[in-house]
Amino acid sequence: MRNTLLCAILFCFLPALNGQTTDAVAVQVATTTLNAAQLASLHGSPILLVAAPGAGKALAPFSAIFQLKAGTSPYTVAPDSHVLLYVGQTFNNVTRANATRFLDQTSSQIFMAEGIGGIGISPQSTLDNAPLMVENDSSTEWTGGDGTVTITVYYTVVSLQ
Repeated sequence: MRNTLLCAILFCFLPALNGQTTDAVAVQVATTTLNAAQLASLHGSPILLVAAPGAGKALAPFSAIFQLKAGTSPYTVAPDSHVLLYVGQTFNNVTRANATRFLDQTSSQIFMAEGIGGIGISPQSTLDNAPLMVENDSSTEWTGGDGTVTITVYYTVVSLQ
């Protein structure tokens, strides 16, 4: 009984004494599959991957995996276009997969982000209660393809100060 009480005290009060909180400790996973119609309109209609976490909170994505399940025909993509993940606004770029050598292939492909180094400095107002989105960052839509892309994102939710 004494050991249980000691463990409860250490678990509940020790983090507070050290200035630590239990916020943002849970790793969360979101997986979304985009069909051919969604991919063909992704420039004009970005897709929600993770909903906004609520006022005073920000999403902190740290890993992303893109999987192309090739169909019978590859997509026609513009040079320098990407499958772009961003938080809130496109300048809060989390990571991106080059559409060339990914969507324009005849066989299934995988892109694993090499760790997400962060978005850099950004106004807090653009991250507070902002969703994680995916879009085609090209000036034109991708055409001709019939494959799907599954995006898996690992993230935490952080309370803003």
